[in-house]
Amino acid sequence: MKKLSSNSKSALLVIDMQNGLFNSQSKPHNAQLVLSSIVSLIEYCHLNDRPIIFIRHVGKKGTALDPNDANTQLITDLTFNPHGDTVIEKMYPSRFKNTVLKEVLEKLDVDEIIIIGMNTEYCIDTTVRTASENGYKVILISDAHTTTDSVALNALQILV
Repeated sequence: MKKLSSNSKSALLVIDMQNGLFNSQSKPHNAQLVLSSIVSLIEYCHLNDRPIIFIRHVGKKGTALDPNDANTQLITDLTFNPHGDTVIEKMYPSRFKNTVLKEVLEKLDVDEIIIIGMNTEYCIDTTVRTASENGYKVILISDAHTTTDSVALNALQILV
């Protein structure tokens, strides 16, 4: 893994690494490789005091995306530091729409966002675009994001 720049004010965004997406019947492409890369990046950021923001996709109570449902919880493979890491819930593909993400990034004085996680063609893509629109330098780690097959395309076709 390439070392992250030491002089940039970067934050790691871990997107939708939750049970109902990553551990679903429709397995993510290269799941173990991607998970290993994500775990390594989280460890690196913890060791180097880089902010980590975990994003969970949730919906209304009583729905499949109920915030308290096991499917919307972060997968247990991830190391979460409750004293330093942040969790933000969202209801839209964009991490910026109706969330406190921008305020959190401003408070942390972040100018660069490193994006990793699930659903490349949905929430990853939307977050890359909206982060750029909001003036952030964006880094998408190629082996630390993935998706599952769709009706029209298989996961590999989506990723390339």
